[in-house]
Amino acid sequence: MKKFITLLMALILTLSFTACNNEPESSGGSNDKNVSFDGLLHKTEESNFVTTEDGNQALVSGEFRLEFVKSGNNYSYQIVDVSTLNSHSTSATAKSVTFKSNNPITVRARTGRDTTDKNESEFSSSYSYLQKADYGYYAEGEVSTDKGSAFSVVDRYYIQDEGVFNVYREVKVLKVGNDAGYQSLYSVSAASGSTSYKDFEYFIPSILYKDSSDMTSLAIGKSLNVNSMMVKETRTGLPMAMLKEKNGGTLSIAHTDIDISVNGETGDKYFVNNDKLQYGSIGYKIKKGASVDFCYPCSEGPTTYDASSGWSKIYHEVKEGGGHSYTLSIIPDNKESFTDAMAYAYQKAYMAENPEITDKVDIDEIYEDNIVPLKGEYKAYGTESFGWPWSVHLNGNITEGYSFQMGFVGMHTELGYQLVSYGKMKNDSEAYQMGVNVLDMWADFALETTLPRVWINPSATGPKDWGYPSFLRCFTDGMEGLLNGYLNEKNDGTVHQNWINAVLKTADFLVNNQNEDGSYYRAYEYDGSVCVRENENKQYQGESKYNTTCAVRFLAKVYDFTNEAKYKNAALRAADYCYDVLYVQKGKYVGGTPDNPNVVDKEASSIALYAFNAAYQLTKEEKYLNAAKHAAVSALSWVYVYDFAIPNQPSGTDEGLNAFETGGTIGFSIIATGHSAADNYSAIMYYEFFKLYVWTGDIFYRDAALLLQQNTKLCCDYDGSVGYKYKCMAPEATVCADFAFKSVNVWLFWSDAANILPIAEMRSCFGNADINKLSSDLSVLRNELNEYGFGSSKK
Repeated sequence: MKKFITLLMALILTLSFTACNNEPESSGGSNDKNVSFDGLLHKTEESNFVTTEDGNQALVSGEFRLEFVKSGNNYSYQIVDVSTLNSHSTSATAKSVTFKSNNPITVRARTGRDTTDKNESEFSSSYSYLQKADYGYYAEGEVSTDKGSAFSVVDRYYIQDEGVFNVYREVKVLKVGNDAGYQSLYSVSAASGSTSYKDFEYFIPSILYKDSSDMTSLAIGKSLNVNSMMVKETRTGLPMAMLKEKNGGTLSIAHTDIDISVNGETGDKYFVNNDKLQYGSIGYKIKKGASVDFCYPCSEGPTTYDASSGWSKIYHEVKEGGGHSYTLSIIPDNKESFTDAMAYAYQKAYMAENPEITDKVDIDEIYEDNIVPLKGEYKAYGTESFGWPWSVHLNGNITEGYSFQMGFVGMHTELGYQLVSYGKMKNDSEAYQMGVNVLDMWADFALETTLPRVWINPSATGPKDWGYPSFLRCFTDGMEGLLNGYLNEKNDGTVHQNWINAVLKTADFLVNNQNEDGSYYRAYEYDGSVCVRENENKQYQGESKYNTTCAVRFLAKVYDFTNEAKYKNAALRAADYCYDVLYVQKGKYVGGTPDNPNVVDKEASSIALYAFNAAYQLTKEEKYLNAAKHAAVSALSWVYVYDFAIPNQPSGTDEGLNAFETGGTIGFSIIATGHSAADNYSAIMYYEFFKLYVWTGDIFYRDAALLLQQNTKLCCDYDGSVGYKYKCMAPEATVCADFAFKSVNVWLFWSDAANILPIAEMRSCFGNADINKLSSDLSVLRNELNEYGFGSSKK
């Protein structure tokens, strides 16, 4: 059931959203149509956005008008950028019309009734009836197929928010001909009529960022030199598509008030007619004139992740009484840069969707739940090796033995720090000693070589390294954990000199070996030389510089502790490289993980957020804050901000391990372009998002931080109802998009770190981990954040 939430329920009860009786501006048909807007989401009490401009009936919001253009007895519409009009005229010029929809109604029909028949035909028309109402416009039209079927389409246009136009579409089957299935399409085209994909920049959350570079060959969106490209909406963190003309305007379409269901069906379907399948797709037409499109139900191609090459399509049945409905937000924009346009469009779409924050999770209980496996799975090998298994099956079995990694997948030093802190806080000497043992092992091991060994196997005679490169991501993660542990102990009067020696030795390497352009390499050998072993493993890509973001926050923290300018200078030189190359030039973040090089992914976006936040915290320069805002949006764009249920596989595989049978996807996050696997890594970001709120006062960042605080735990067994061994467990690399639970069914210890680290930072900085319990006074929060800095005095 659609969640048509109204923010002004009392107003809706007293006012009728019916046509204006005095001068009903309309064309064609009867004036007794039900043009009510009751129950539709809106955020304004005034109706002066319904107007007439240049002879056209229009909706006005912010710097844009949505104008209905009459031709004979029919209507199309166009988007006008009011800011480009001169002060002497309000008439739309060719320059000011940025996007248009000449035929707003499109229905695709097929006669086939099985998966072997893939033929469809497309039928389009304009509106034949337009009626002004108190809060918007009622537009209606009909379309008939060559097989005798007829469809009615009613679109209600209204203002969602400043600069955002909403349309609620209802499609009904009027006449059943010889068609078996149908889809409806909402499409808005660039007014320029350009047919070259090179004239545009693109954004679909979790799928496409600016262009098709830095993607695998089979990724959806890898080729934009196509007639059309569509992606199933459940592959996106937020179902929206943005199209930015390089020398023109920008338009985004987002599916909002999302209500996705397969009504008991399991698995994905291809070329079927089935009303139970209630989900759409988002994307573009390109070669015949670029447009932003929403298709309902789903049409995905020319590549899909579940069926490889070729299109995957579903249709609703052409039957008496048939029909469907959905709500779209239309977001025009005139920002000059792609990064600004992307950040603006996503924020507007996010606020239009207004994700529901769960109250089922207690963040203090989450902290305690994440300590339990740290104690329960800890293992000592003699007096030399200490740590946790590589992975644990959700049922509790150790599936891949004990293997220790300093950062990234293992996050062992950060988890050691958490046990040290917890042990002192709870007077738990066992937990405390476990943490000290882990940090001692890594510090001593790191001091033996120029750069730390980052992946080892335990042994009673001492840890044995894998010969794995010293990845920048791994050793900066690891050294931050050691520094956090050192500060926590030092502030209580205990000094672990080996811990800080390892930290400073590594930080000094970064100071002394920074590339001339401010960058760092992706991977090094233990002797400090760059890793050039691509023939051994193509994942290494040691000479890539895209991971430079990893060094910035670590160096900033070392500066905060030492007050030595060399660390600050190195941090800012690295931040400037990231700003110029990743933020300005690429407009995306690449290769955040050692095992998936040079691919646009979630973790690269998250680490870019840490880097730009750190640079802003050091300097208060606006350029870093702007970059942080874009990195934040990029990082959040991988997170599901809507909910849907995932059935078990028809075979029964993984039954009993599925945490999503009744929902809970909201807060789960897609990992990278090229597939739809997801996990709960984004839980780690809520402290960094909250810092953006404190600095900017923008409620978007507070809302997003609260979503990351709360909803990222819904994939865990937080209430014990699923039956995982530990409540904090969440399934790794799990596919939600295809409506049949599919997971590797293991839990990795990085997930524990993702849950617990921001809780610890929030407590240390603000005194409480729960955003809802913090002061609402921004000046208080800013003072607390300024005093805390990077934590040197309060760990």
